[in-house]
Amino acid sequence: MNRIGASFVLACVLTLGAAGGEMKQESASGIAHEFLVCGNETYIVSKENKVTWTYPRNTRDGWVLPNGNVLLAVTKCKDYPSGAVVEINKDGKVVFEFKGHAERSRRRSAAGERQHLDD
Repeated sequence: MNRIGASFVLACVLTLGAAGGEMKQESASGIAHEFLVCGNETYIVSKENKVTWTYPRNTRDGWVLPNGNVLLAVTKCKDYPSGAVVEINKDGKVVFEFKGHAERSRRRSAAGERQHLDD
């Protein structure tokens, strides 16, 4: 989800849940979930509308894994000049990291060009 999409979803959830003056993100049938917001700010919002986890870098996408860790696609920045994929636990420790490589980006073939693979 892009930054605009994440912000729009958050705004809709909070606006729709604000009926009656009390903010809550819950469906009409009582279903509530925590959710991950990616973009300029990256954080998890609990079903009680409290930020329970944050990540200090811009991200393009992310997933909360079954073990509770968060897998993120990190936008280009000083620490990750070609972007990265990181897995972070709830304590903020990086448990997996794959840094993008600018060299690979420059070596990509032109659109539509075939690349023959060795047998």
